[in-house]
Parts: sequence; C-alpha cells; structure tokens
Amino acid sequence: IIYTRDHFSAGIRYESYLNALQGFDPRYQGTGIPYRYARYSADGLDVTVGNYYDQFGSGLIFRSYEERGLGLDNAMDGIRLKGSPYRGVQLKGIYGKQRSFFAQGPGIVRGGDAEVSFNELVQNFSESKYRVTAGGSIVSKYQPSQDPIYNLPENVAAFAGRLALASSKTSYYAEYA
Repeated sequence: IIYTRDHFSAGIRYESYLNALQGFDPRYQGTGIPYRYARYSADGLDVTVGNYYDQFGSGLIFRSYEERGLGLDNAMDGIRLKGSPYRGVQLKGIYGKQRSFFAQGPGIVRGGDAEVSFNELVQNFSESKYRVTAGGSIVSKYQPSQDPIYNLPENVAAFAGRLALASSKTSYYAEYA
C-alpha cells in the first residue's frame, strides 16, 4: 500500500512465507510487515525514514536491494538523506540496520556518498561532447563482538572512489575500493 500527496509518500508491504520453497533459505518463514517507510522530497532534499533501497556508485561497498527470484532482500531500516546543494553535486547519507529475513541484522550501518557531474557544475563545460563524473563513498558498520576467543574489530570501514568518462561513442568507468 502506497500513499502519495504532494511531496510526501508513505507505504507498507505485507509479506507471507508459509513454507520455504525448495532452494530458498528456511529462515524465510512467517507473516508480517517487514517493509514500511515515510518519505519527503522537495527542493533538492529527499528524506526517508523507515525502509529503503539504495547503493553507492556501482554498489561495490554498499548496496541494499531486493531480488525476489533469489530470495534476497537486505533493505535498510533507518534514515536516508539525499540532497543537491549545488547544481551537479549529489550527496547521500545513510544510517540504520539491514534486514535479515523478518528481523534486523545485529550491526549498525552508516555511510556517505558524494558525486559531482562536472558538466552540470562548470558552466563552460556543459556544452561539451564529453561527460565527466567523479564520486566517493565511505561506509562503516558497527557490531559488538560476541566472540569469547577472538578479538574481532567492532567497527569496520570501507572507502571507494569512482570516475566516469563518456562521449557519444565510448564510455569508461573505474571504481576503486
């Protein structure tokens, strides 16, 4: 069920897994509403509270998505902020926990992403036949260590950078994490 009015939208999704299909994880059992959200989007600002899907760059260090055919759904449950403070600049911030079947995973995921389209940012470059985009991301996951034997890190971070060059005939994309 999705409700939309002006710049606001909200929704819920009911799911029921009575018997796990052959090949699917048997932990997919139960009935409930594991996906719900409220979203406000206006004037270059987009705020989502609840569940959402997103990715940074090509998804190398952060990607939350649903693939029903594979029985995969790792939606985030928390808050996401997206904004465009200047023309050609896109910023994202996330905070929350990932879905694990009908529950939430034990770790807290937080991160940020920035992407700059030089063709939109620089006025003289807007008419160029080449498109240049650069971006960077950071993602951190905090999860208390429960292991009595090993001294595992409780906070783990990942960084990534990307560059895309494109023309009418060719395109190049590179991402490093």
